Amino acid sequence: MRVSGPQRVQFFRSLATLFHSGVGLHRSVELLAEQQDDPYLGEVFHGVAQMLAAGHTLSRAASNYPDMFARLNVRLLAVGEKTGALATILERIADYEERQGELRLKVRRAVTMPAILVALCLVVIVVFPPFVLRGILEMLIDSKVELPFMTRVLIVFSSLLRNPLVVLGSLALGAGLVWWLGRQLRDPVGLRRLSVLGLAVPGLGPTLRQLAVARFARAYEILLEAGVLASQAMRLAGEASGNALLAEQIKTSANLLESGAELSECLAAAEFFPQSFLQTLEVGQESGRLSTLVAEVANLFEAELEHRFEMLAATVEPFALAFIGGVVAFVLVAVMLPMMEMMKAM
Repeated sequence: MRVSGPQRVQFFRSLATLFHSGVGLHRSVELLAEQQDDPYLGEVFHGVAQMLAAGHTLSRAASNYPDMFARLNVRLLAVGEKTGALATILERIADYEERQGELRLKVRRAVTMPAILVALCLVVIVVFPPFVLRGILEMLIDSKVELPFMTRVLIVFSSLLRNPLVVLGSLALGAGLVWWLGRQLRDPVGLRRLSVLGLAVPGLGPTLRQLAVARFARAYEILLEAGVLASQAMRLAGEASGNALLAEQIKTSANLLESGAELSECLAAAEFFPQSFLQTLEVGQESGRLSTLVAEVANLFEAELEHRFEMLAATVEPFALAFIGGVVAFVLVAVMLPMMEMMKAM
């Protein structure tokens, strides 16, 4: 079952508050389980509380519920337990999840209006000619007036959309596409294939790459700040990037780092990161301010990403509106021309 970002934030924030105020970890999780309205989360929290009561650590208990606790979160919890800074780590995880939620919300807001306009375009194309104009088109066909080319095109298109074979074929094609996408998303090889395909799309590719780098930088920063080894942080941040291609290629970078190579050289080997990102990491490593500069880069990339989505929305909206206007104009001309000829013949 999928757990939402706000639910994760609320759990980690509440647990940090209770634990920091002196309530025992086991009792804190029990209280959160008792207050939980969601049946699934209540079951998860009760399971974690039972494992804590049995003597397991929080990180060990959390690892049994990957839908609620990502590997990055589990690793951070383990570091917090080892260093005695669990309350601080819980706050950092809550901050991280909150930032990721804000980023997802910005992306969702940016693509909502263009998606609505594209859907409206499809509705206008599919519904308007065969159903709204059906009576008018049948009247034009029965008339003795020679129909213009535009009108004949509209009639043929309308007939196709009413053809049961075309409708069933379109539905089957759509269902097949949804099934194929679902299968790809469940398969690591398929996820990588979709990632490569998305990055290759003009206009969309750079945006997806920047989104992955921003998420990688944010995760890498919090892992380094918590004291996770750089190579382990690299692998976990790659998983947190949400891009299967980056998650795969970053493993090579982590292996190079463990063999003694420089950080910027290791990340360059992934062939995914922009030069500005690599140069910033090199400066951060030389100055001893790596985690600070990574956080600044994450802030910069997130701001640029928000601007990029705003520009994308600003570009798509006028094109979609112009397309809808063009379709309406085409239909009006295709209908009005033969009707004017009919009026002249009367």
